Amino acid sequence: MSAPKTARMLPTDRMQVTGQIRVAQALAELSGGDAREIKGADLARHMGRYADSVTESLSYLVGTGLAEGGRGRYRTTSAGREFAALWNADSARARLLLRGLYQDHWAAQEAVRILADGPLPQEEVATRLQQGLPGKPRRGIYLVEWLVIALVVRRDKRLHLSLPEPEAPAGDGHGADDEAPASPSGATGGRADATGTGPVLIMGLSMDQLRALPNEQYAEILHGLAHSIKALNATPATTA
Repeated sequence: MSAPKTARMLPTDRMQVTGQIRVAQALAELSGGDAREIKGADLARHMGRYADSVTESLSYLVGTGLAEGGRGRYRTTSAGREFAALWNADSARARLLLRGLYQDHWAAQEAVRILADGPLPQEEVATRLQQGLPGKPRRGIYLVEWLVIALVVRRDKRLHLSLPEPEAPAGDGHGADDEAPASPSGATGGRADATGTGPVLIMGLSMDQLRALPNEQYAEILHGLAHSIKALNATPATTA
């Protein structure tokens, strides 16, 4: 049985977040297209990692929607399979997918409450998120890292966290919707434009340049793109 997304689960402190992402990728690889169940111990042997580290990572991944299962047996979800395929090939789309999964995650909701009055140091946010939960302080820091990757919060050069700027409301007066902005490469293909004349740039940047940006600048570009898309959608169509 999958753990509910509202369960207050922290990432393991035994493995850095990049390693936890590799667990999600390895699970998707072994689960295959039919999403068969995999024993946590078998996955650990496949990765050459300690079983406890992998199992604790899987427990957190269940809460995000990237995996499902429990009691030592897990399988990837459709979102987990898509995320695993995108992470190395197109991290922009992978992070947008993750952002959608975190919309109802307890840590995302708590981070919004904590940062409602303005930016705070990363360590303070991590401590508040971990309040009442067991484990070393590193688990709170790793939780913050997941939130940064998922574009839930922004981190500046001083390691202060803030909330992304709110998306511009649509022109119908009902406010912005709750969906993640369209993927840059999903809208343009990230390769050549419709005329085949050359690569399409996103806010003046190629996809490789976009992926190389620091997290805070990355989020700014994506939100700027979302504003532009919403403005275009709100513009009435003209008739001849």
